[in-house]
Amino acid sequence: MSEIQPPEFEASQRYAYWLAKYNILPKVIQIASEKGDQPFILRDIMLPLIEDVLSEEQKSMIVTRKNGKRMMLDTSVKSFVAQIVKQKHVFEKVSEGVYKNKSDDEEIEEIEEDSEEFDGTIYAYSFPMIIKPKGEDFPIKIGRTEKDVDVRIGQQSNMFEPPKILEQWPVNKTLKMEQAIHKILDYRDKKREAPGKEWFDTTIAEITEIIDFIRKG
Repeated sequence: MSEIQPPEFEASQRYAYWLAKYNILPKVIQIASEKGDQPFILRDIMLPLIEDVLSEEQKSMIVTRKNGKRMMLDTSVKSFVAQIVKQKHVFEKVSEGVYKNKSDDEEIEEIEEDSEEFDGTIYAYSFPMIIKPKGEDFPIKIGRTEKDVDVRIGQQSNMFEPPKILEQWPVNKTLKMEQAIHKILDYRDKKREAPGKEWFDTTIAEITEIIDFIRKG
C-alpha cells in the first residue's frame, strides 16, 4: 500500500516495531539530514520524538520479547530504532551510539557541482510494461535535477523502452530531499537493484506522502 496505516495501540513488540520503523525513524532521518557531516547521538534525537507520541503511562507498559525478556514499551521502541539503523546502515557509525550521515565520492562531487540550496525537481518515472494499477507497488526510478526533467531522463542509459514520467515535484534543496526519500524507502525495504540505481518498489502516492512529510518537518 502507498501509506503505512498505524495499528491500534497495544503494549506489544509488534506495536513497538511499527512505531520505531514507520514513525520515529523517518523523523530521525529528517532531523539528522540537517546536521550535514556533523556526528550526532542517536539517543538524543529519538528520545524527544518518543516523548511526543507516547504518554508516561504508555511508556512504562511492559512488553515481552520472543526470547522472554521483559522491558518497558519505550525501551523496546528505542531498541528497534537502534537495530534498524545498524542493520540497514542508515547512518555511518562513529562510535557506540554516535553516528553521522553517510557520504561517498559521488555525493561529494554532486555537492561540489550543485549547491544543496538550489531549487529543482524530484522526478519519478517507470516503463509502461512494468507499471501496475493504482495502489499497487511497482518499480519506480526516483531522481533529482536542477534542469529540465525530460532532458535529464534522456541522458540516462539502460532504457529498454521509452520511459513514462509519472510525476514531478518542485522542491528546495533537491539533494537533501532526494537523499531523505531514498533513505526512508530503503529502510521500508522498498529498494531494488534493477533495472538500475535509485529504483524502488513503491507508488506515486507513497512518494508524495514522504515528500509532504519531509516538507512539514
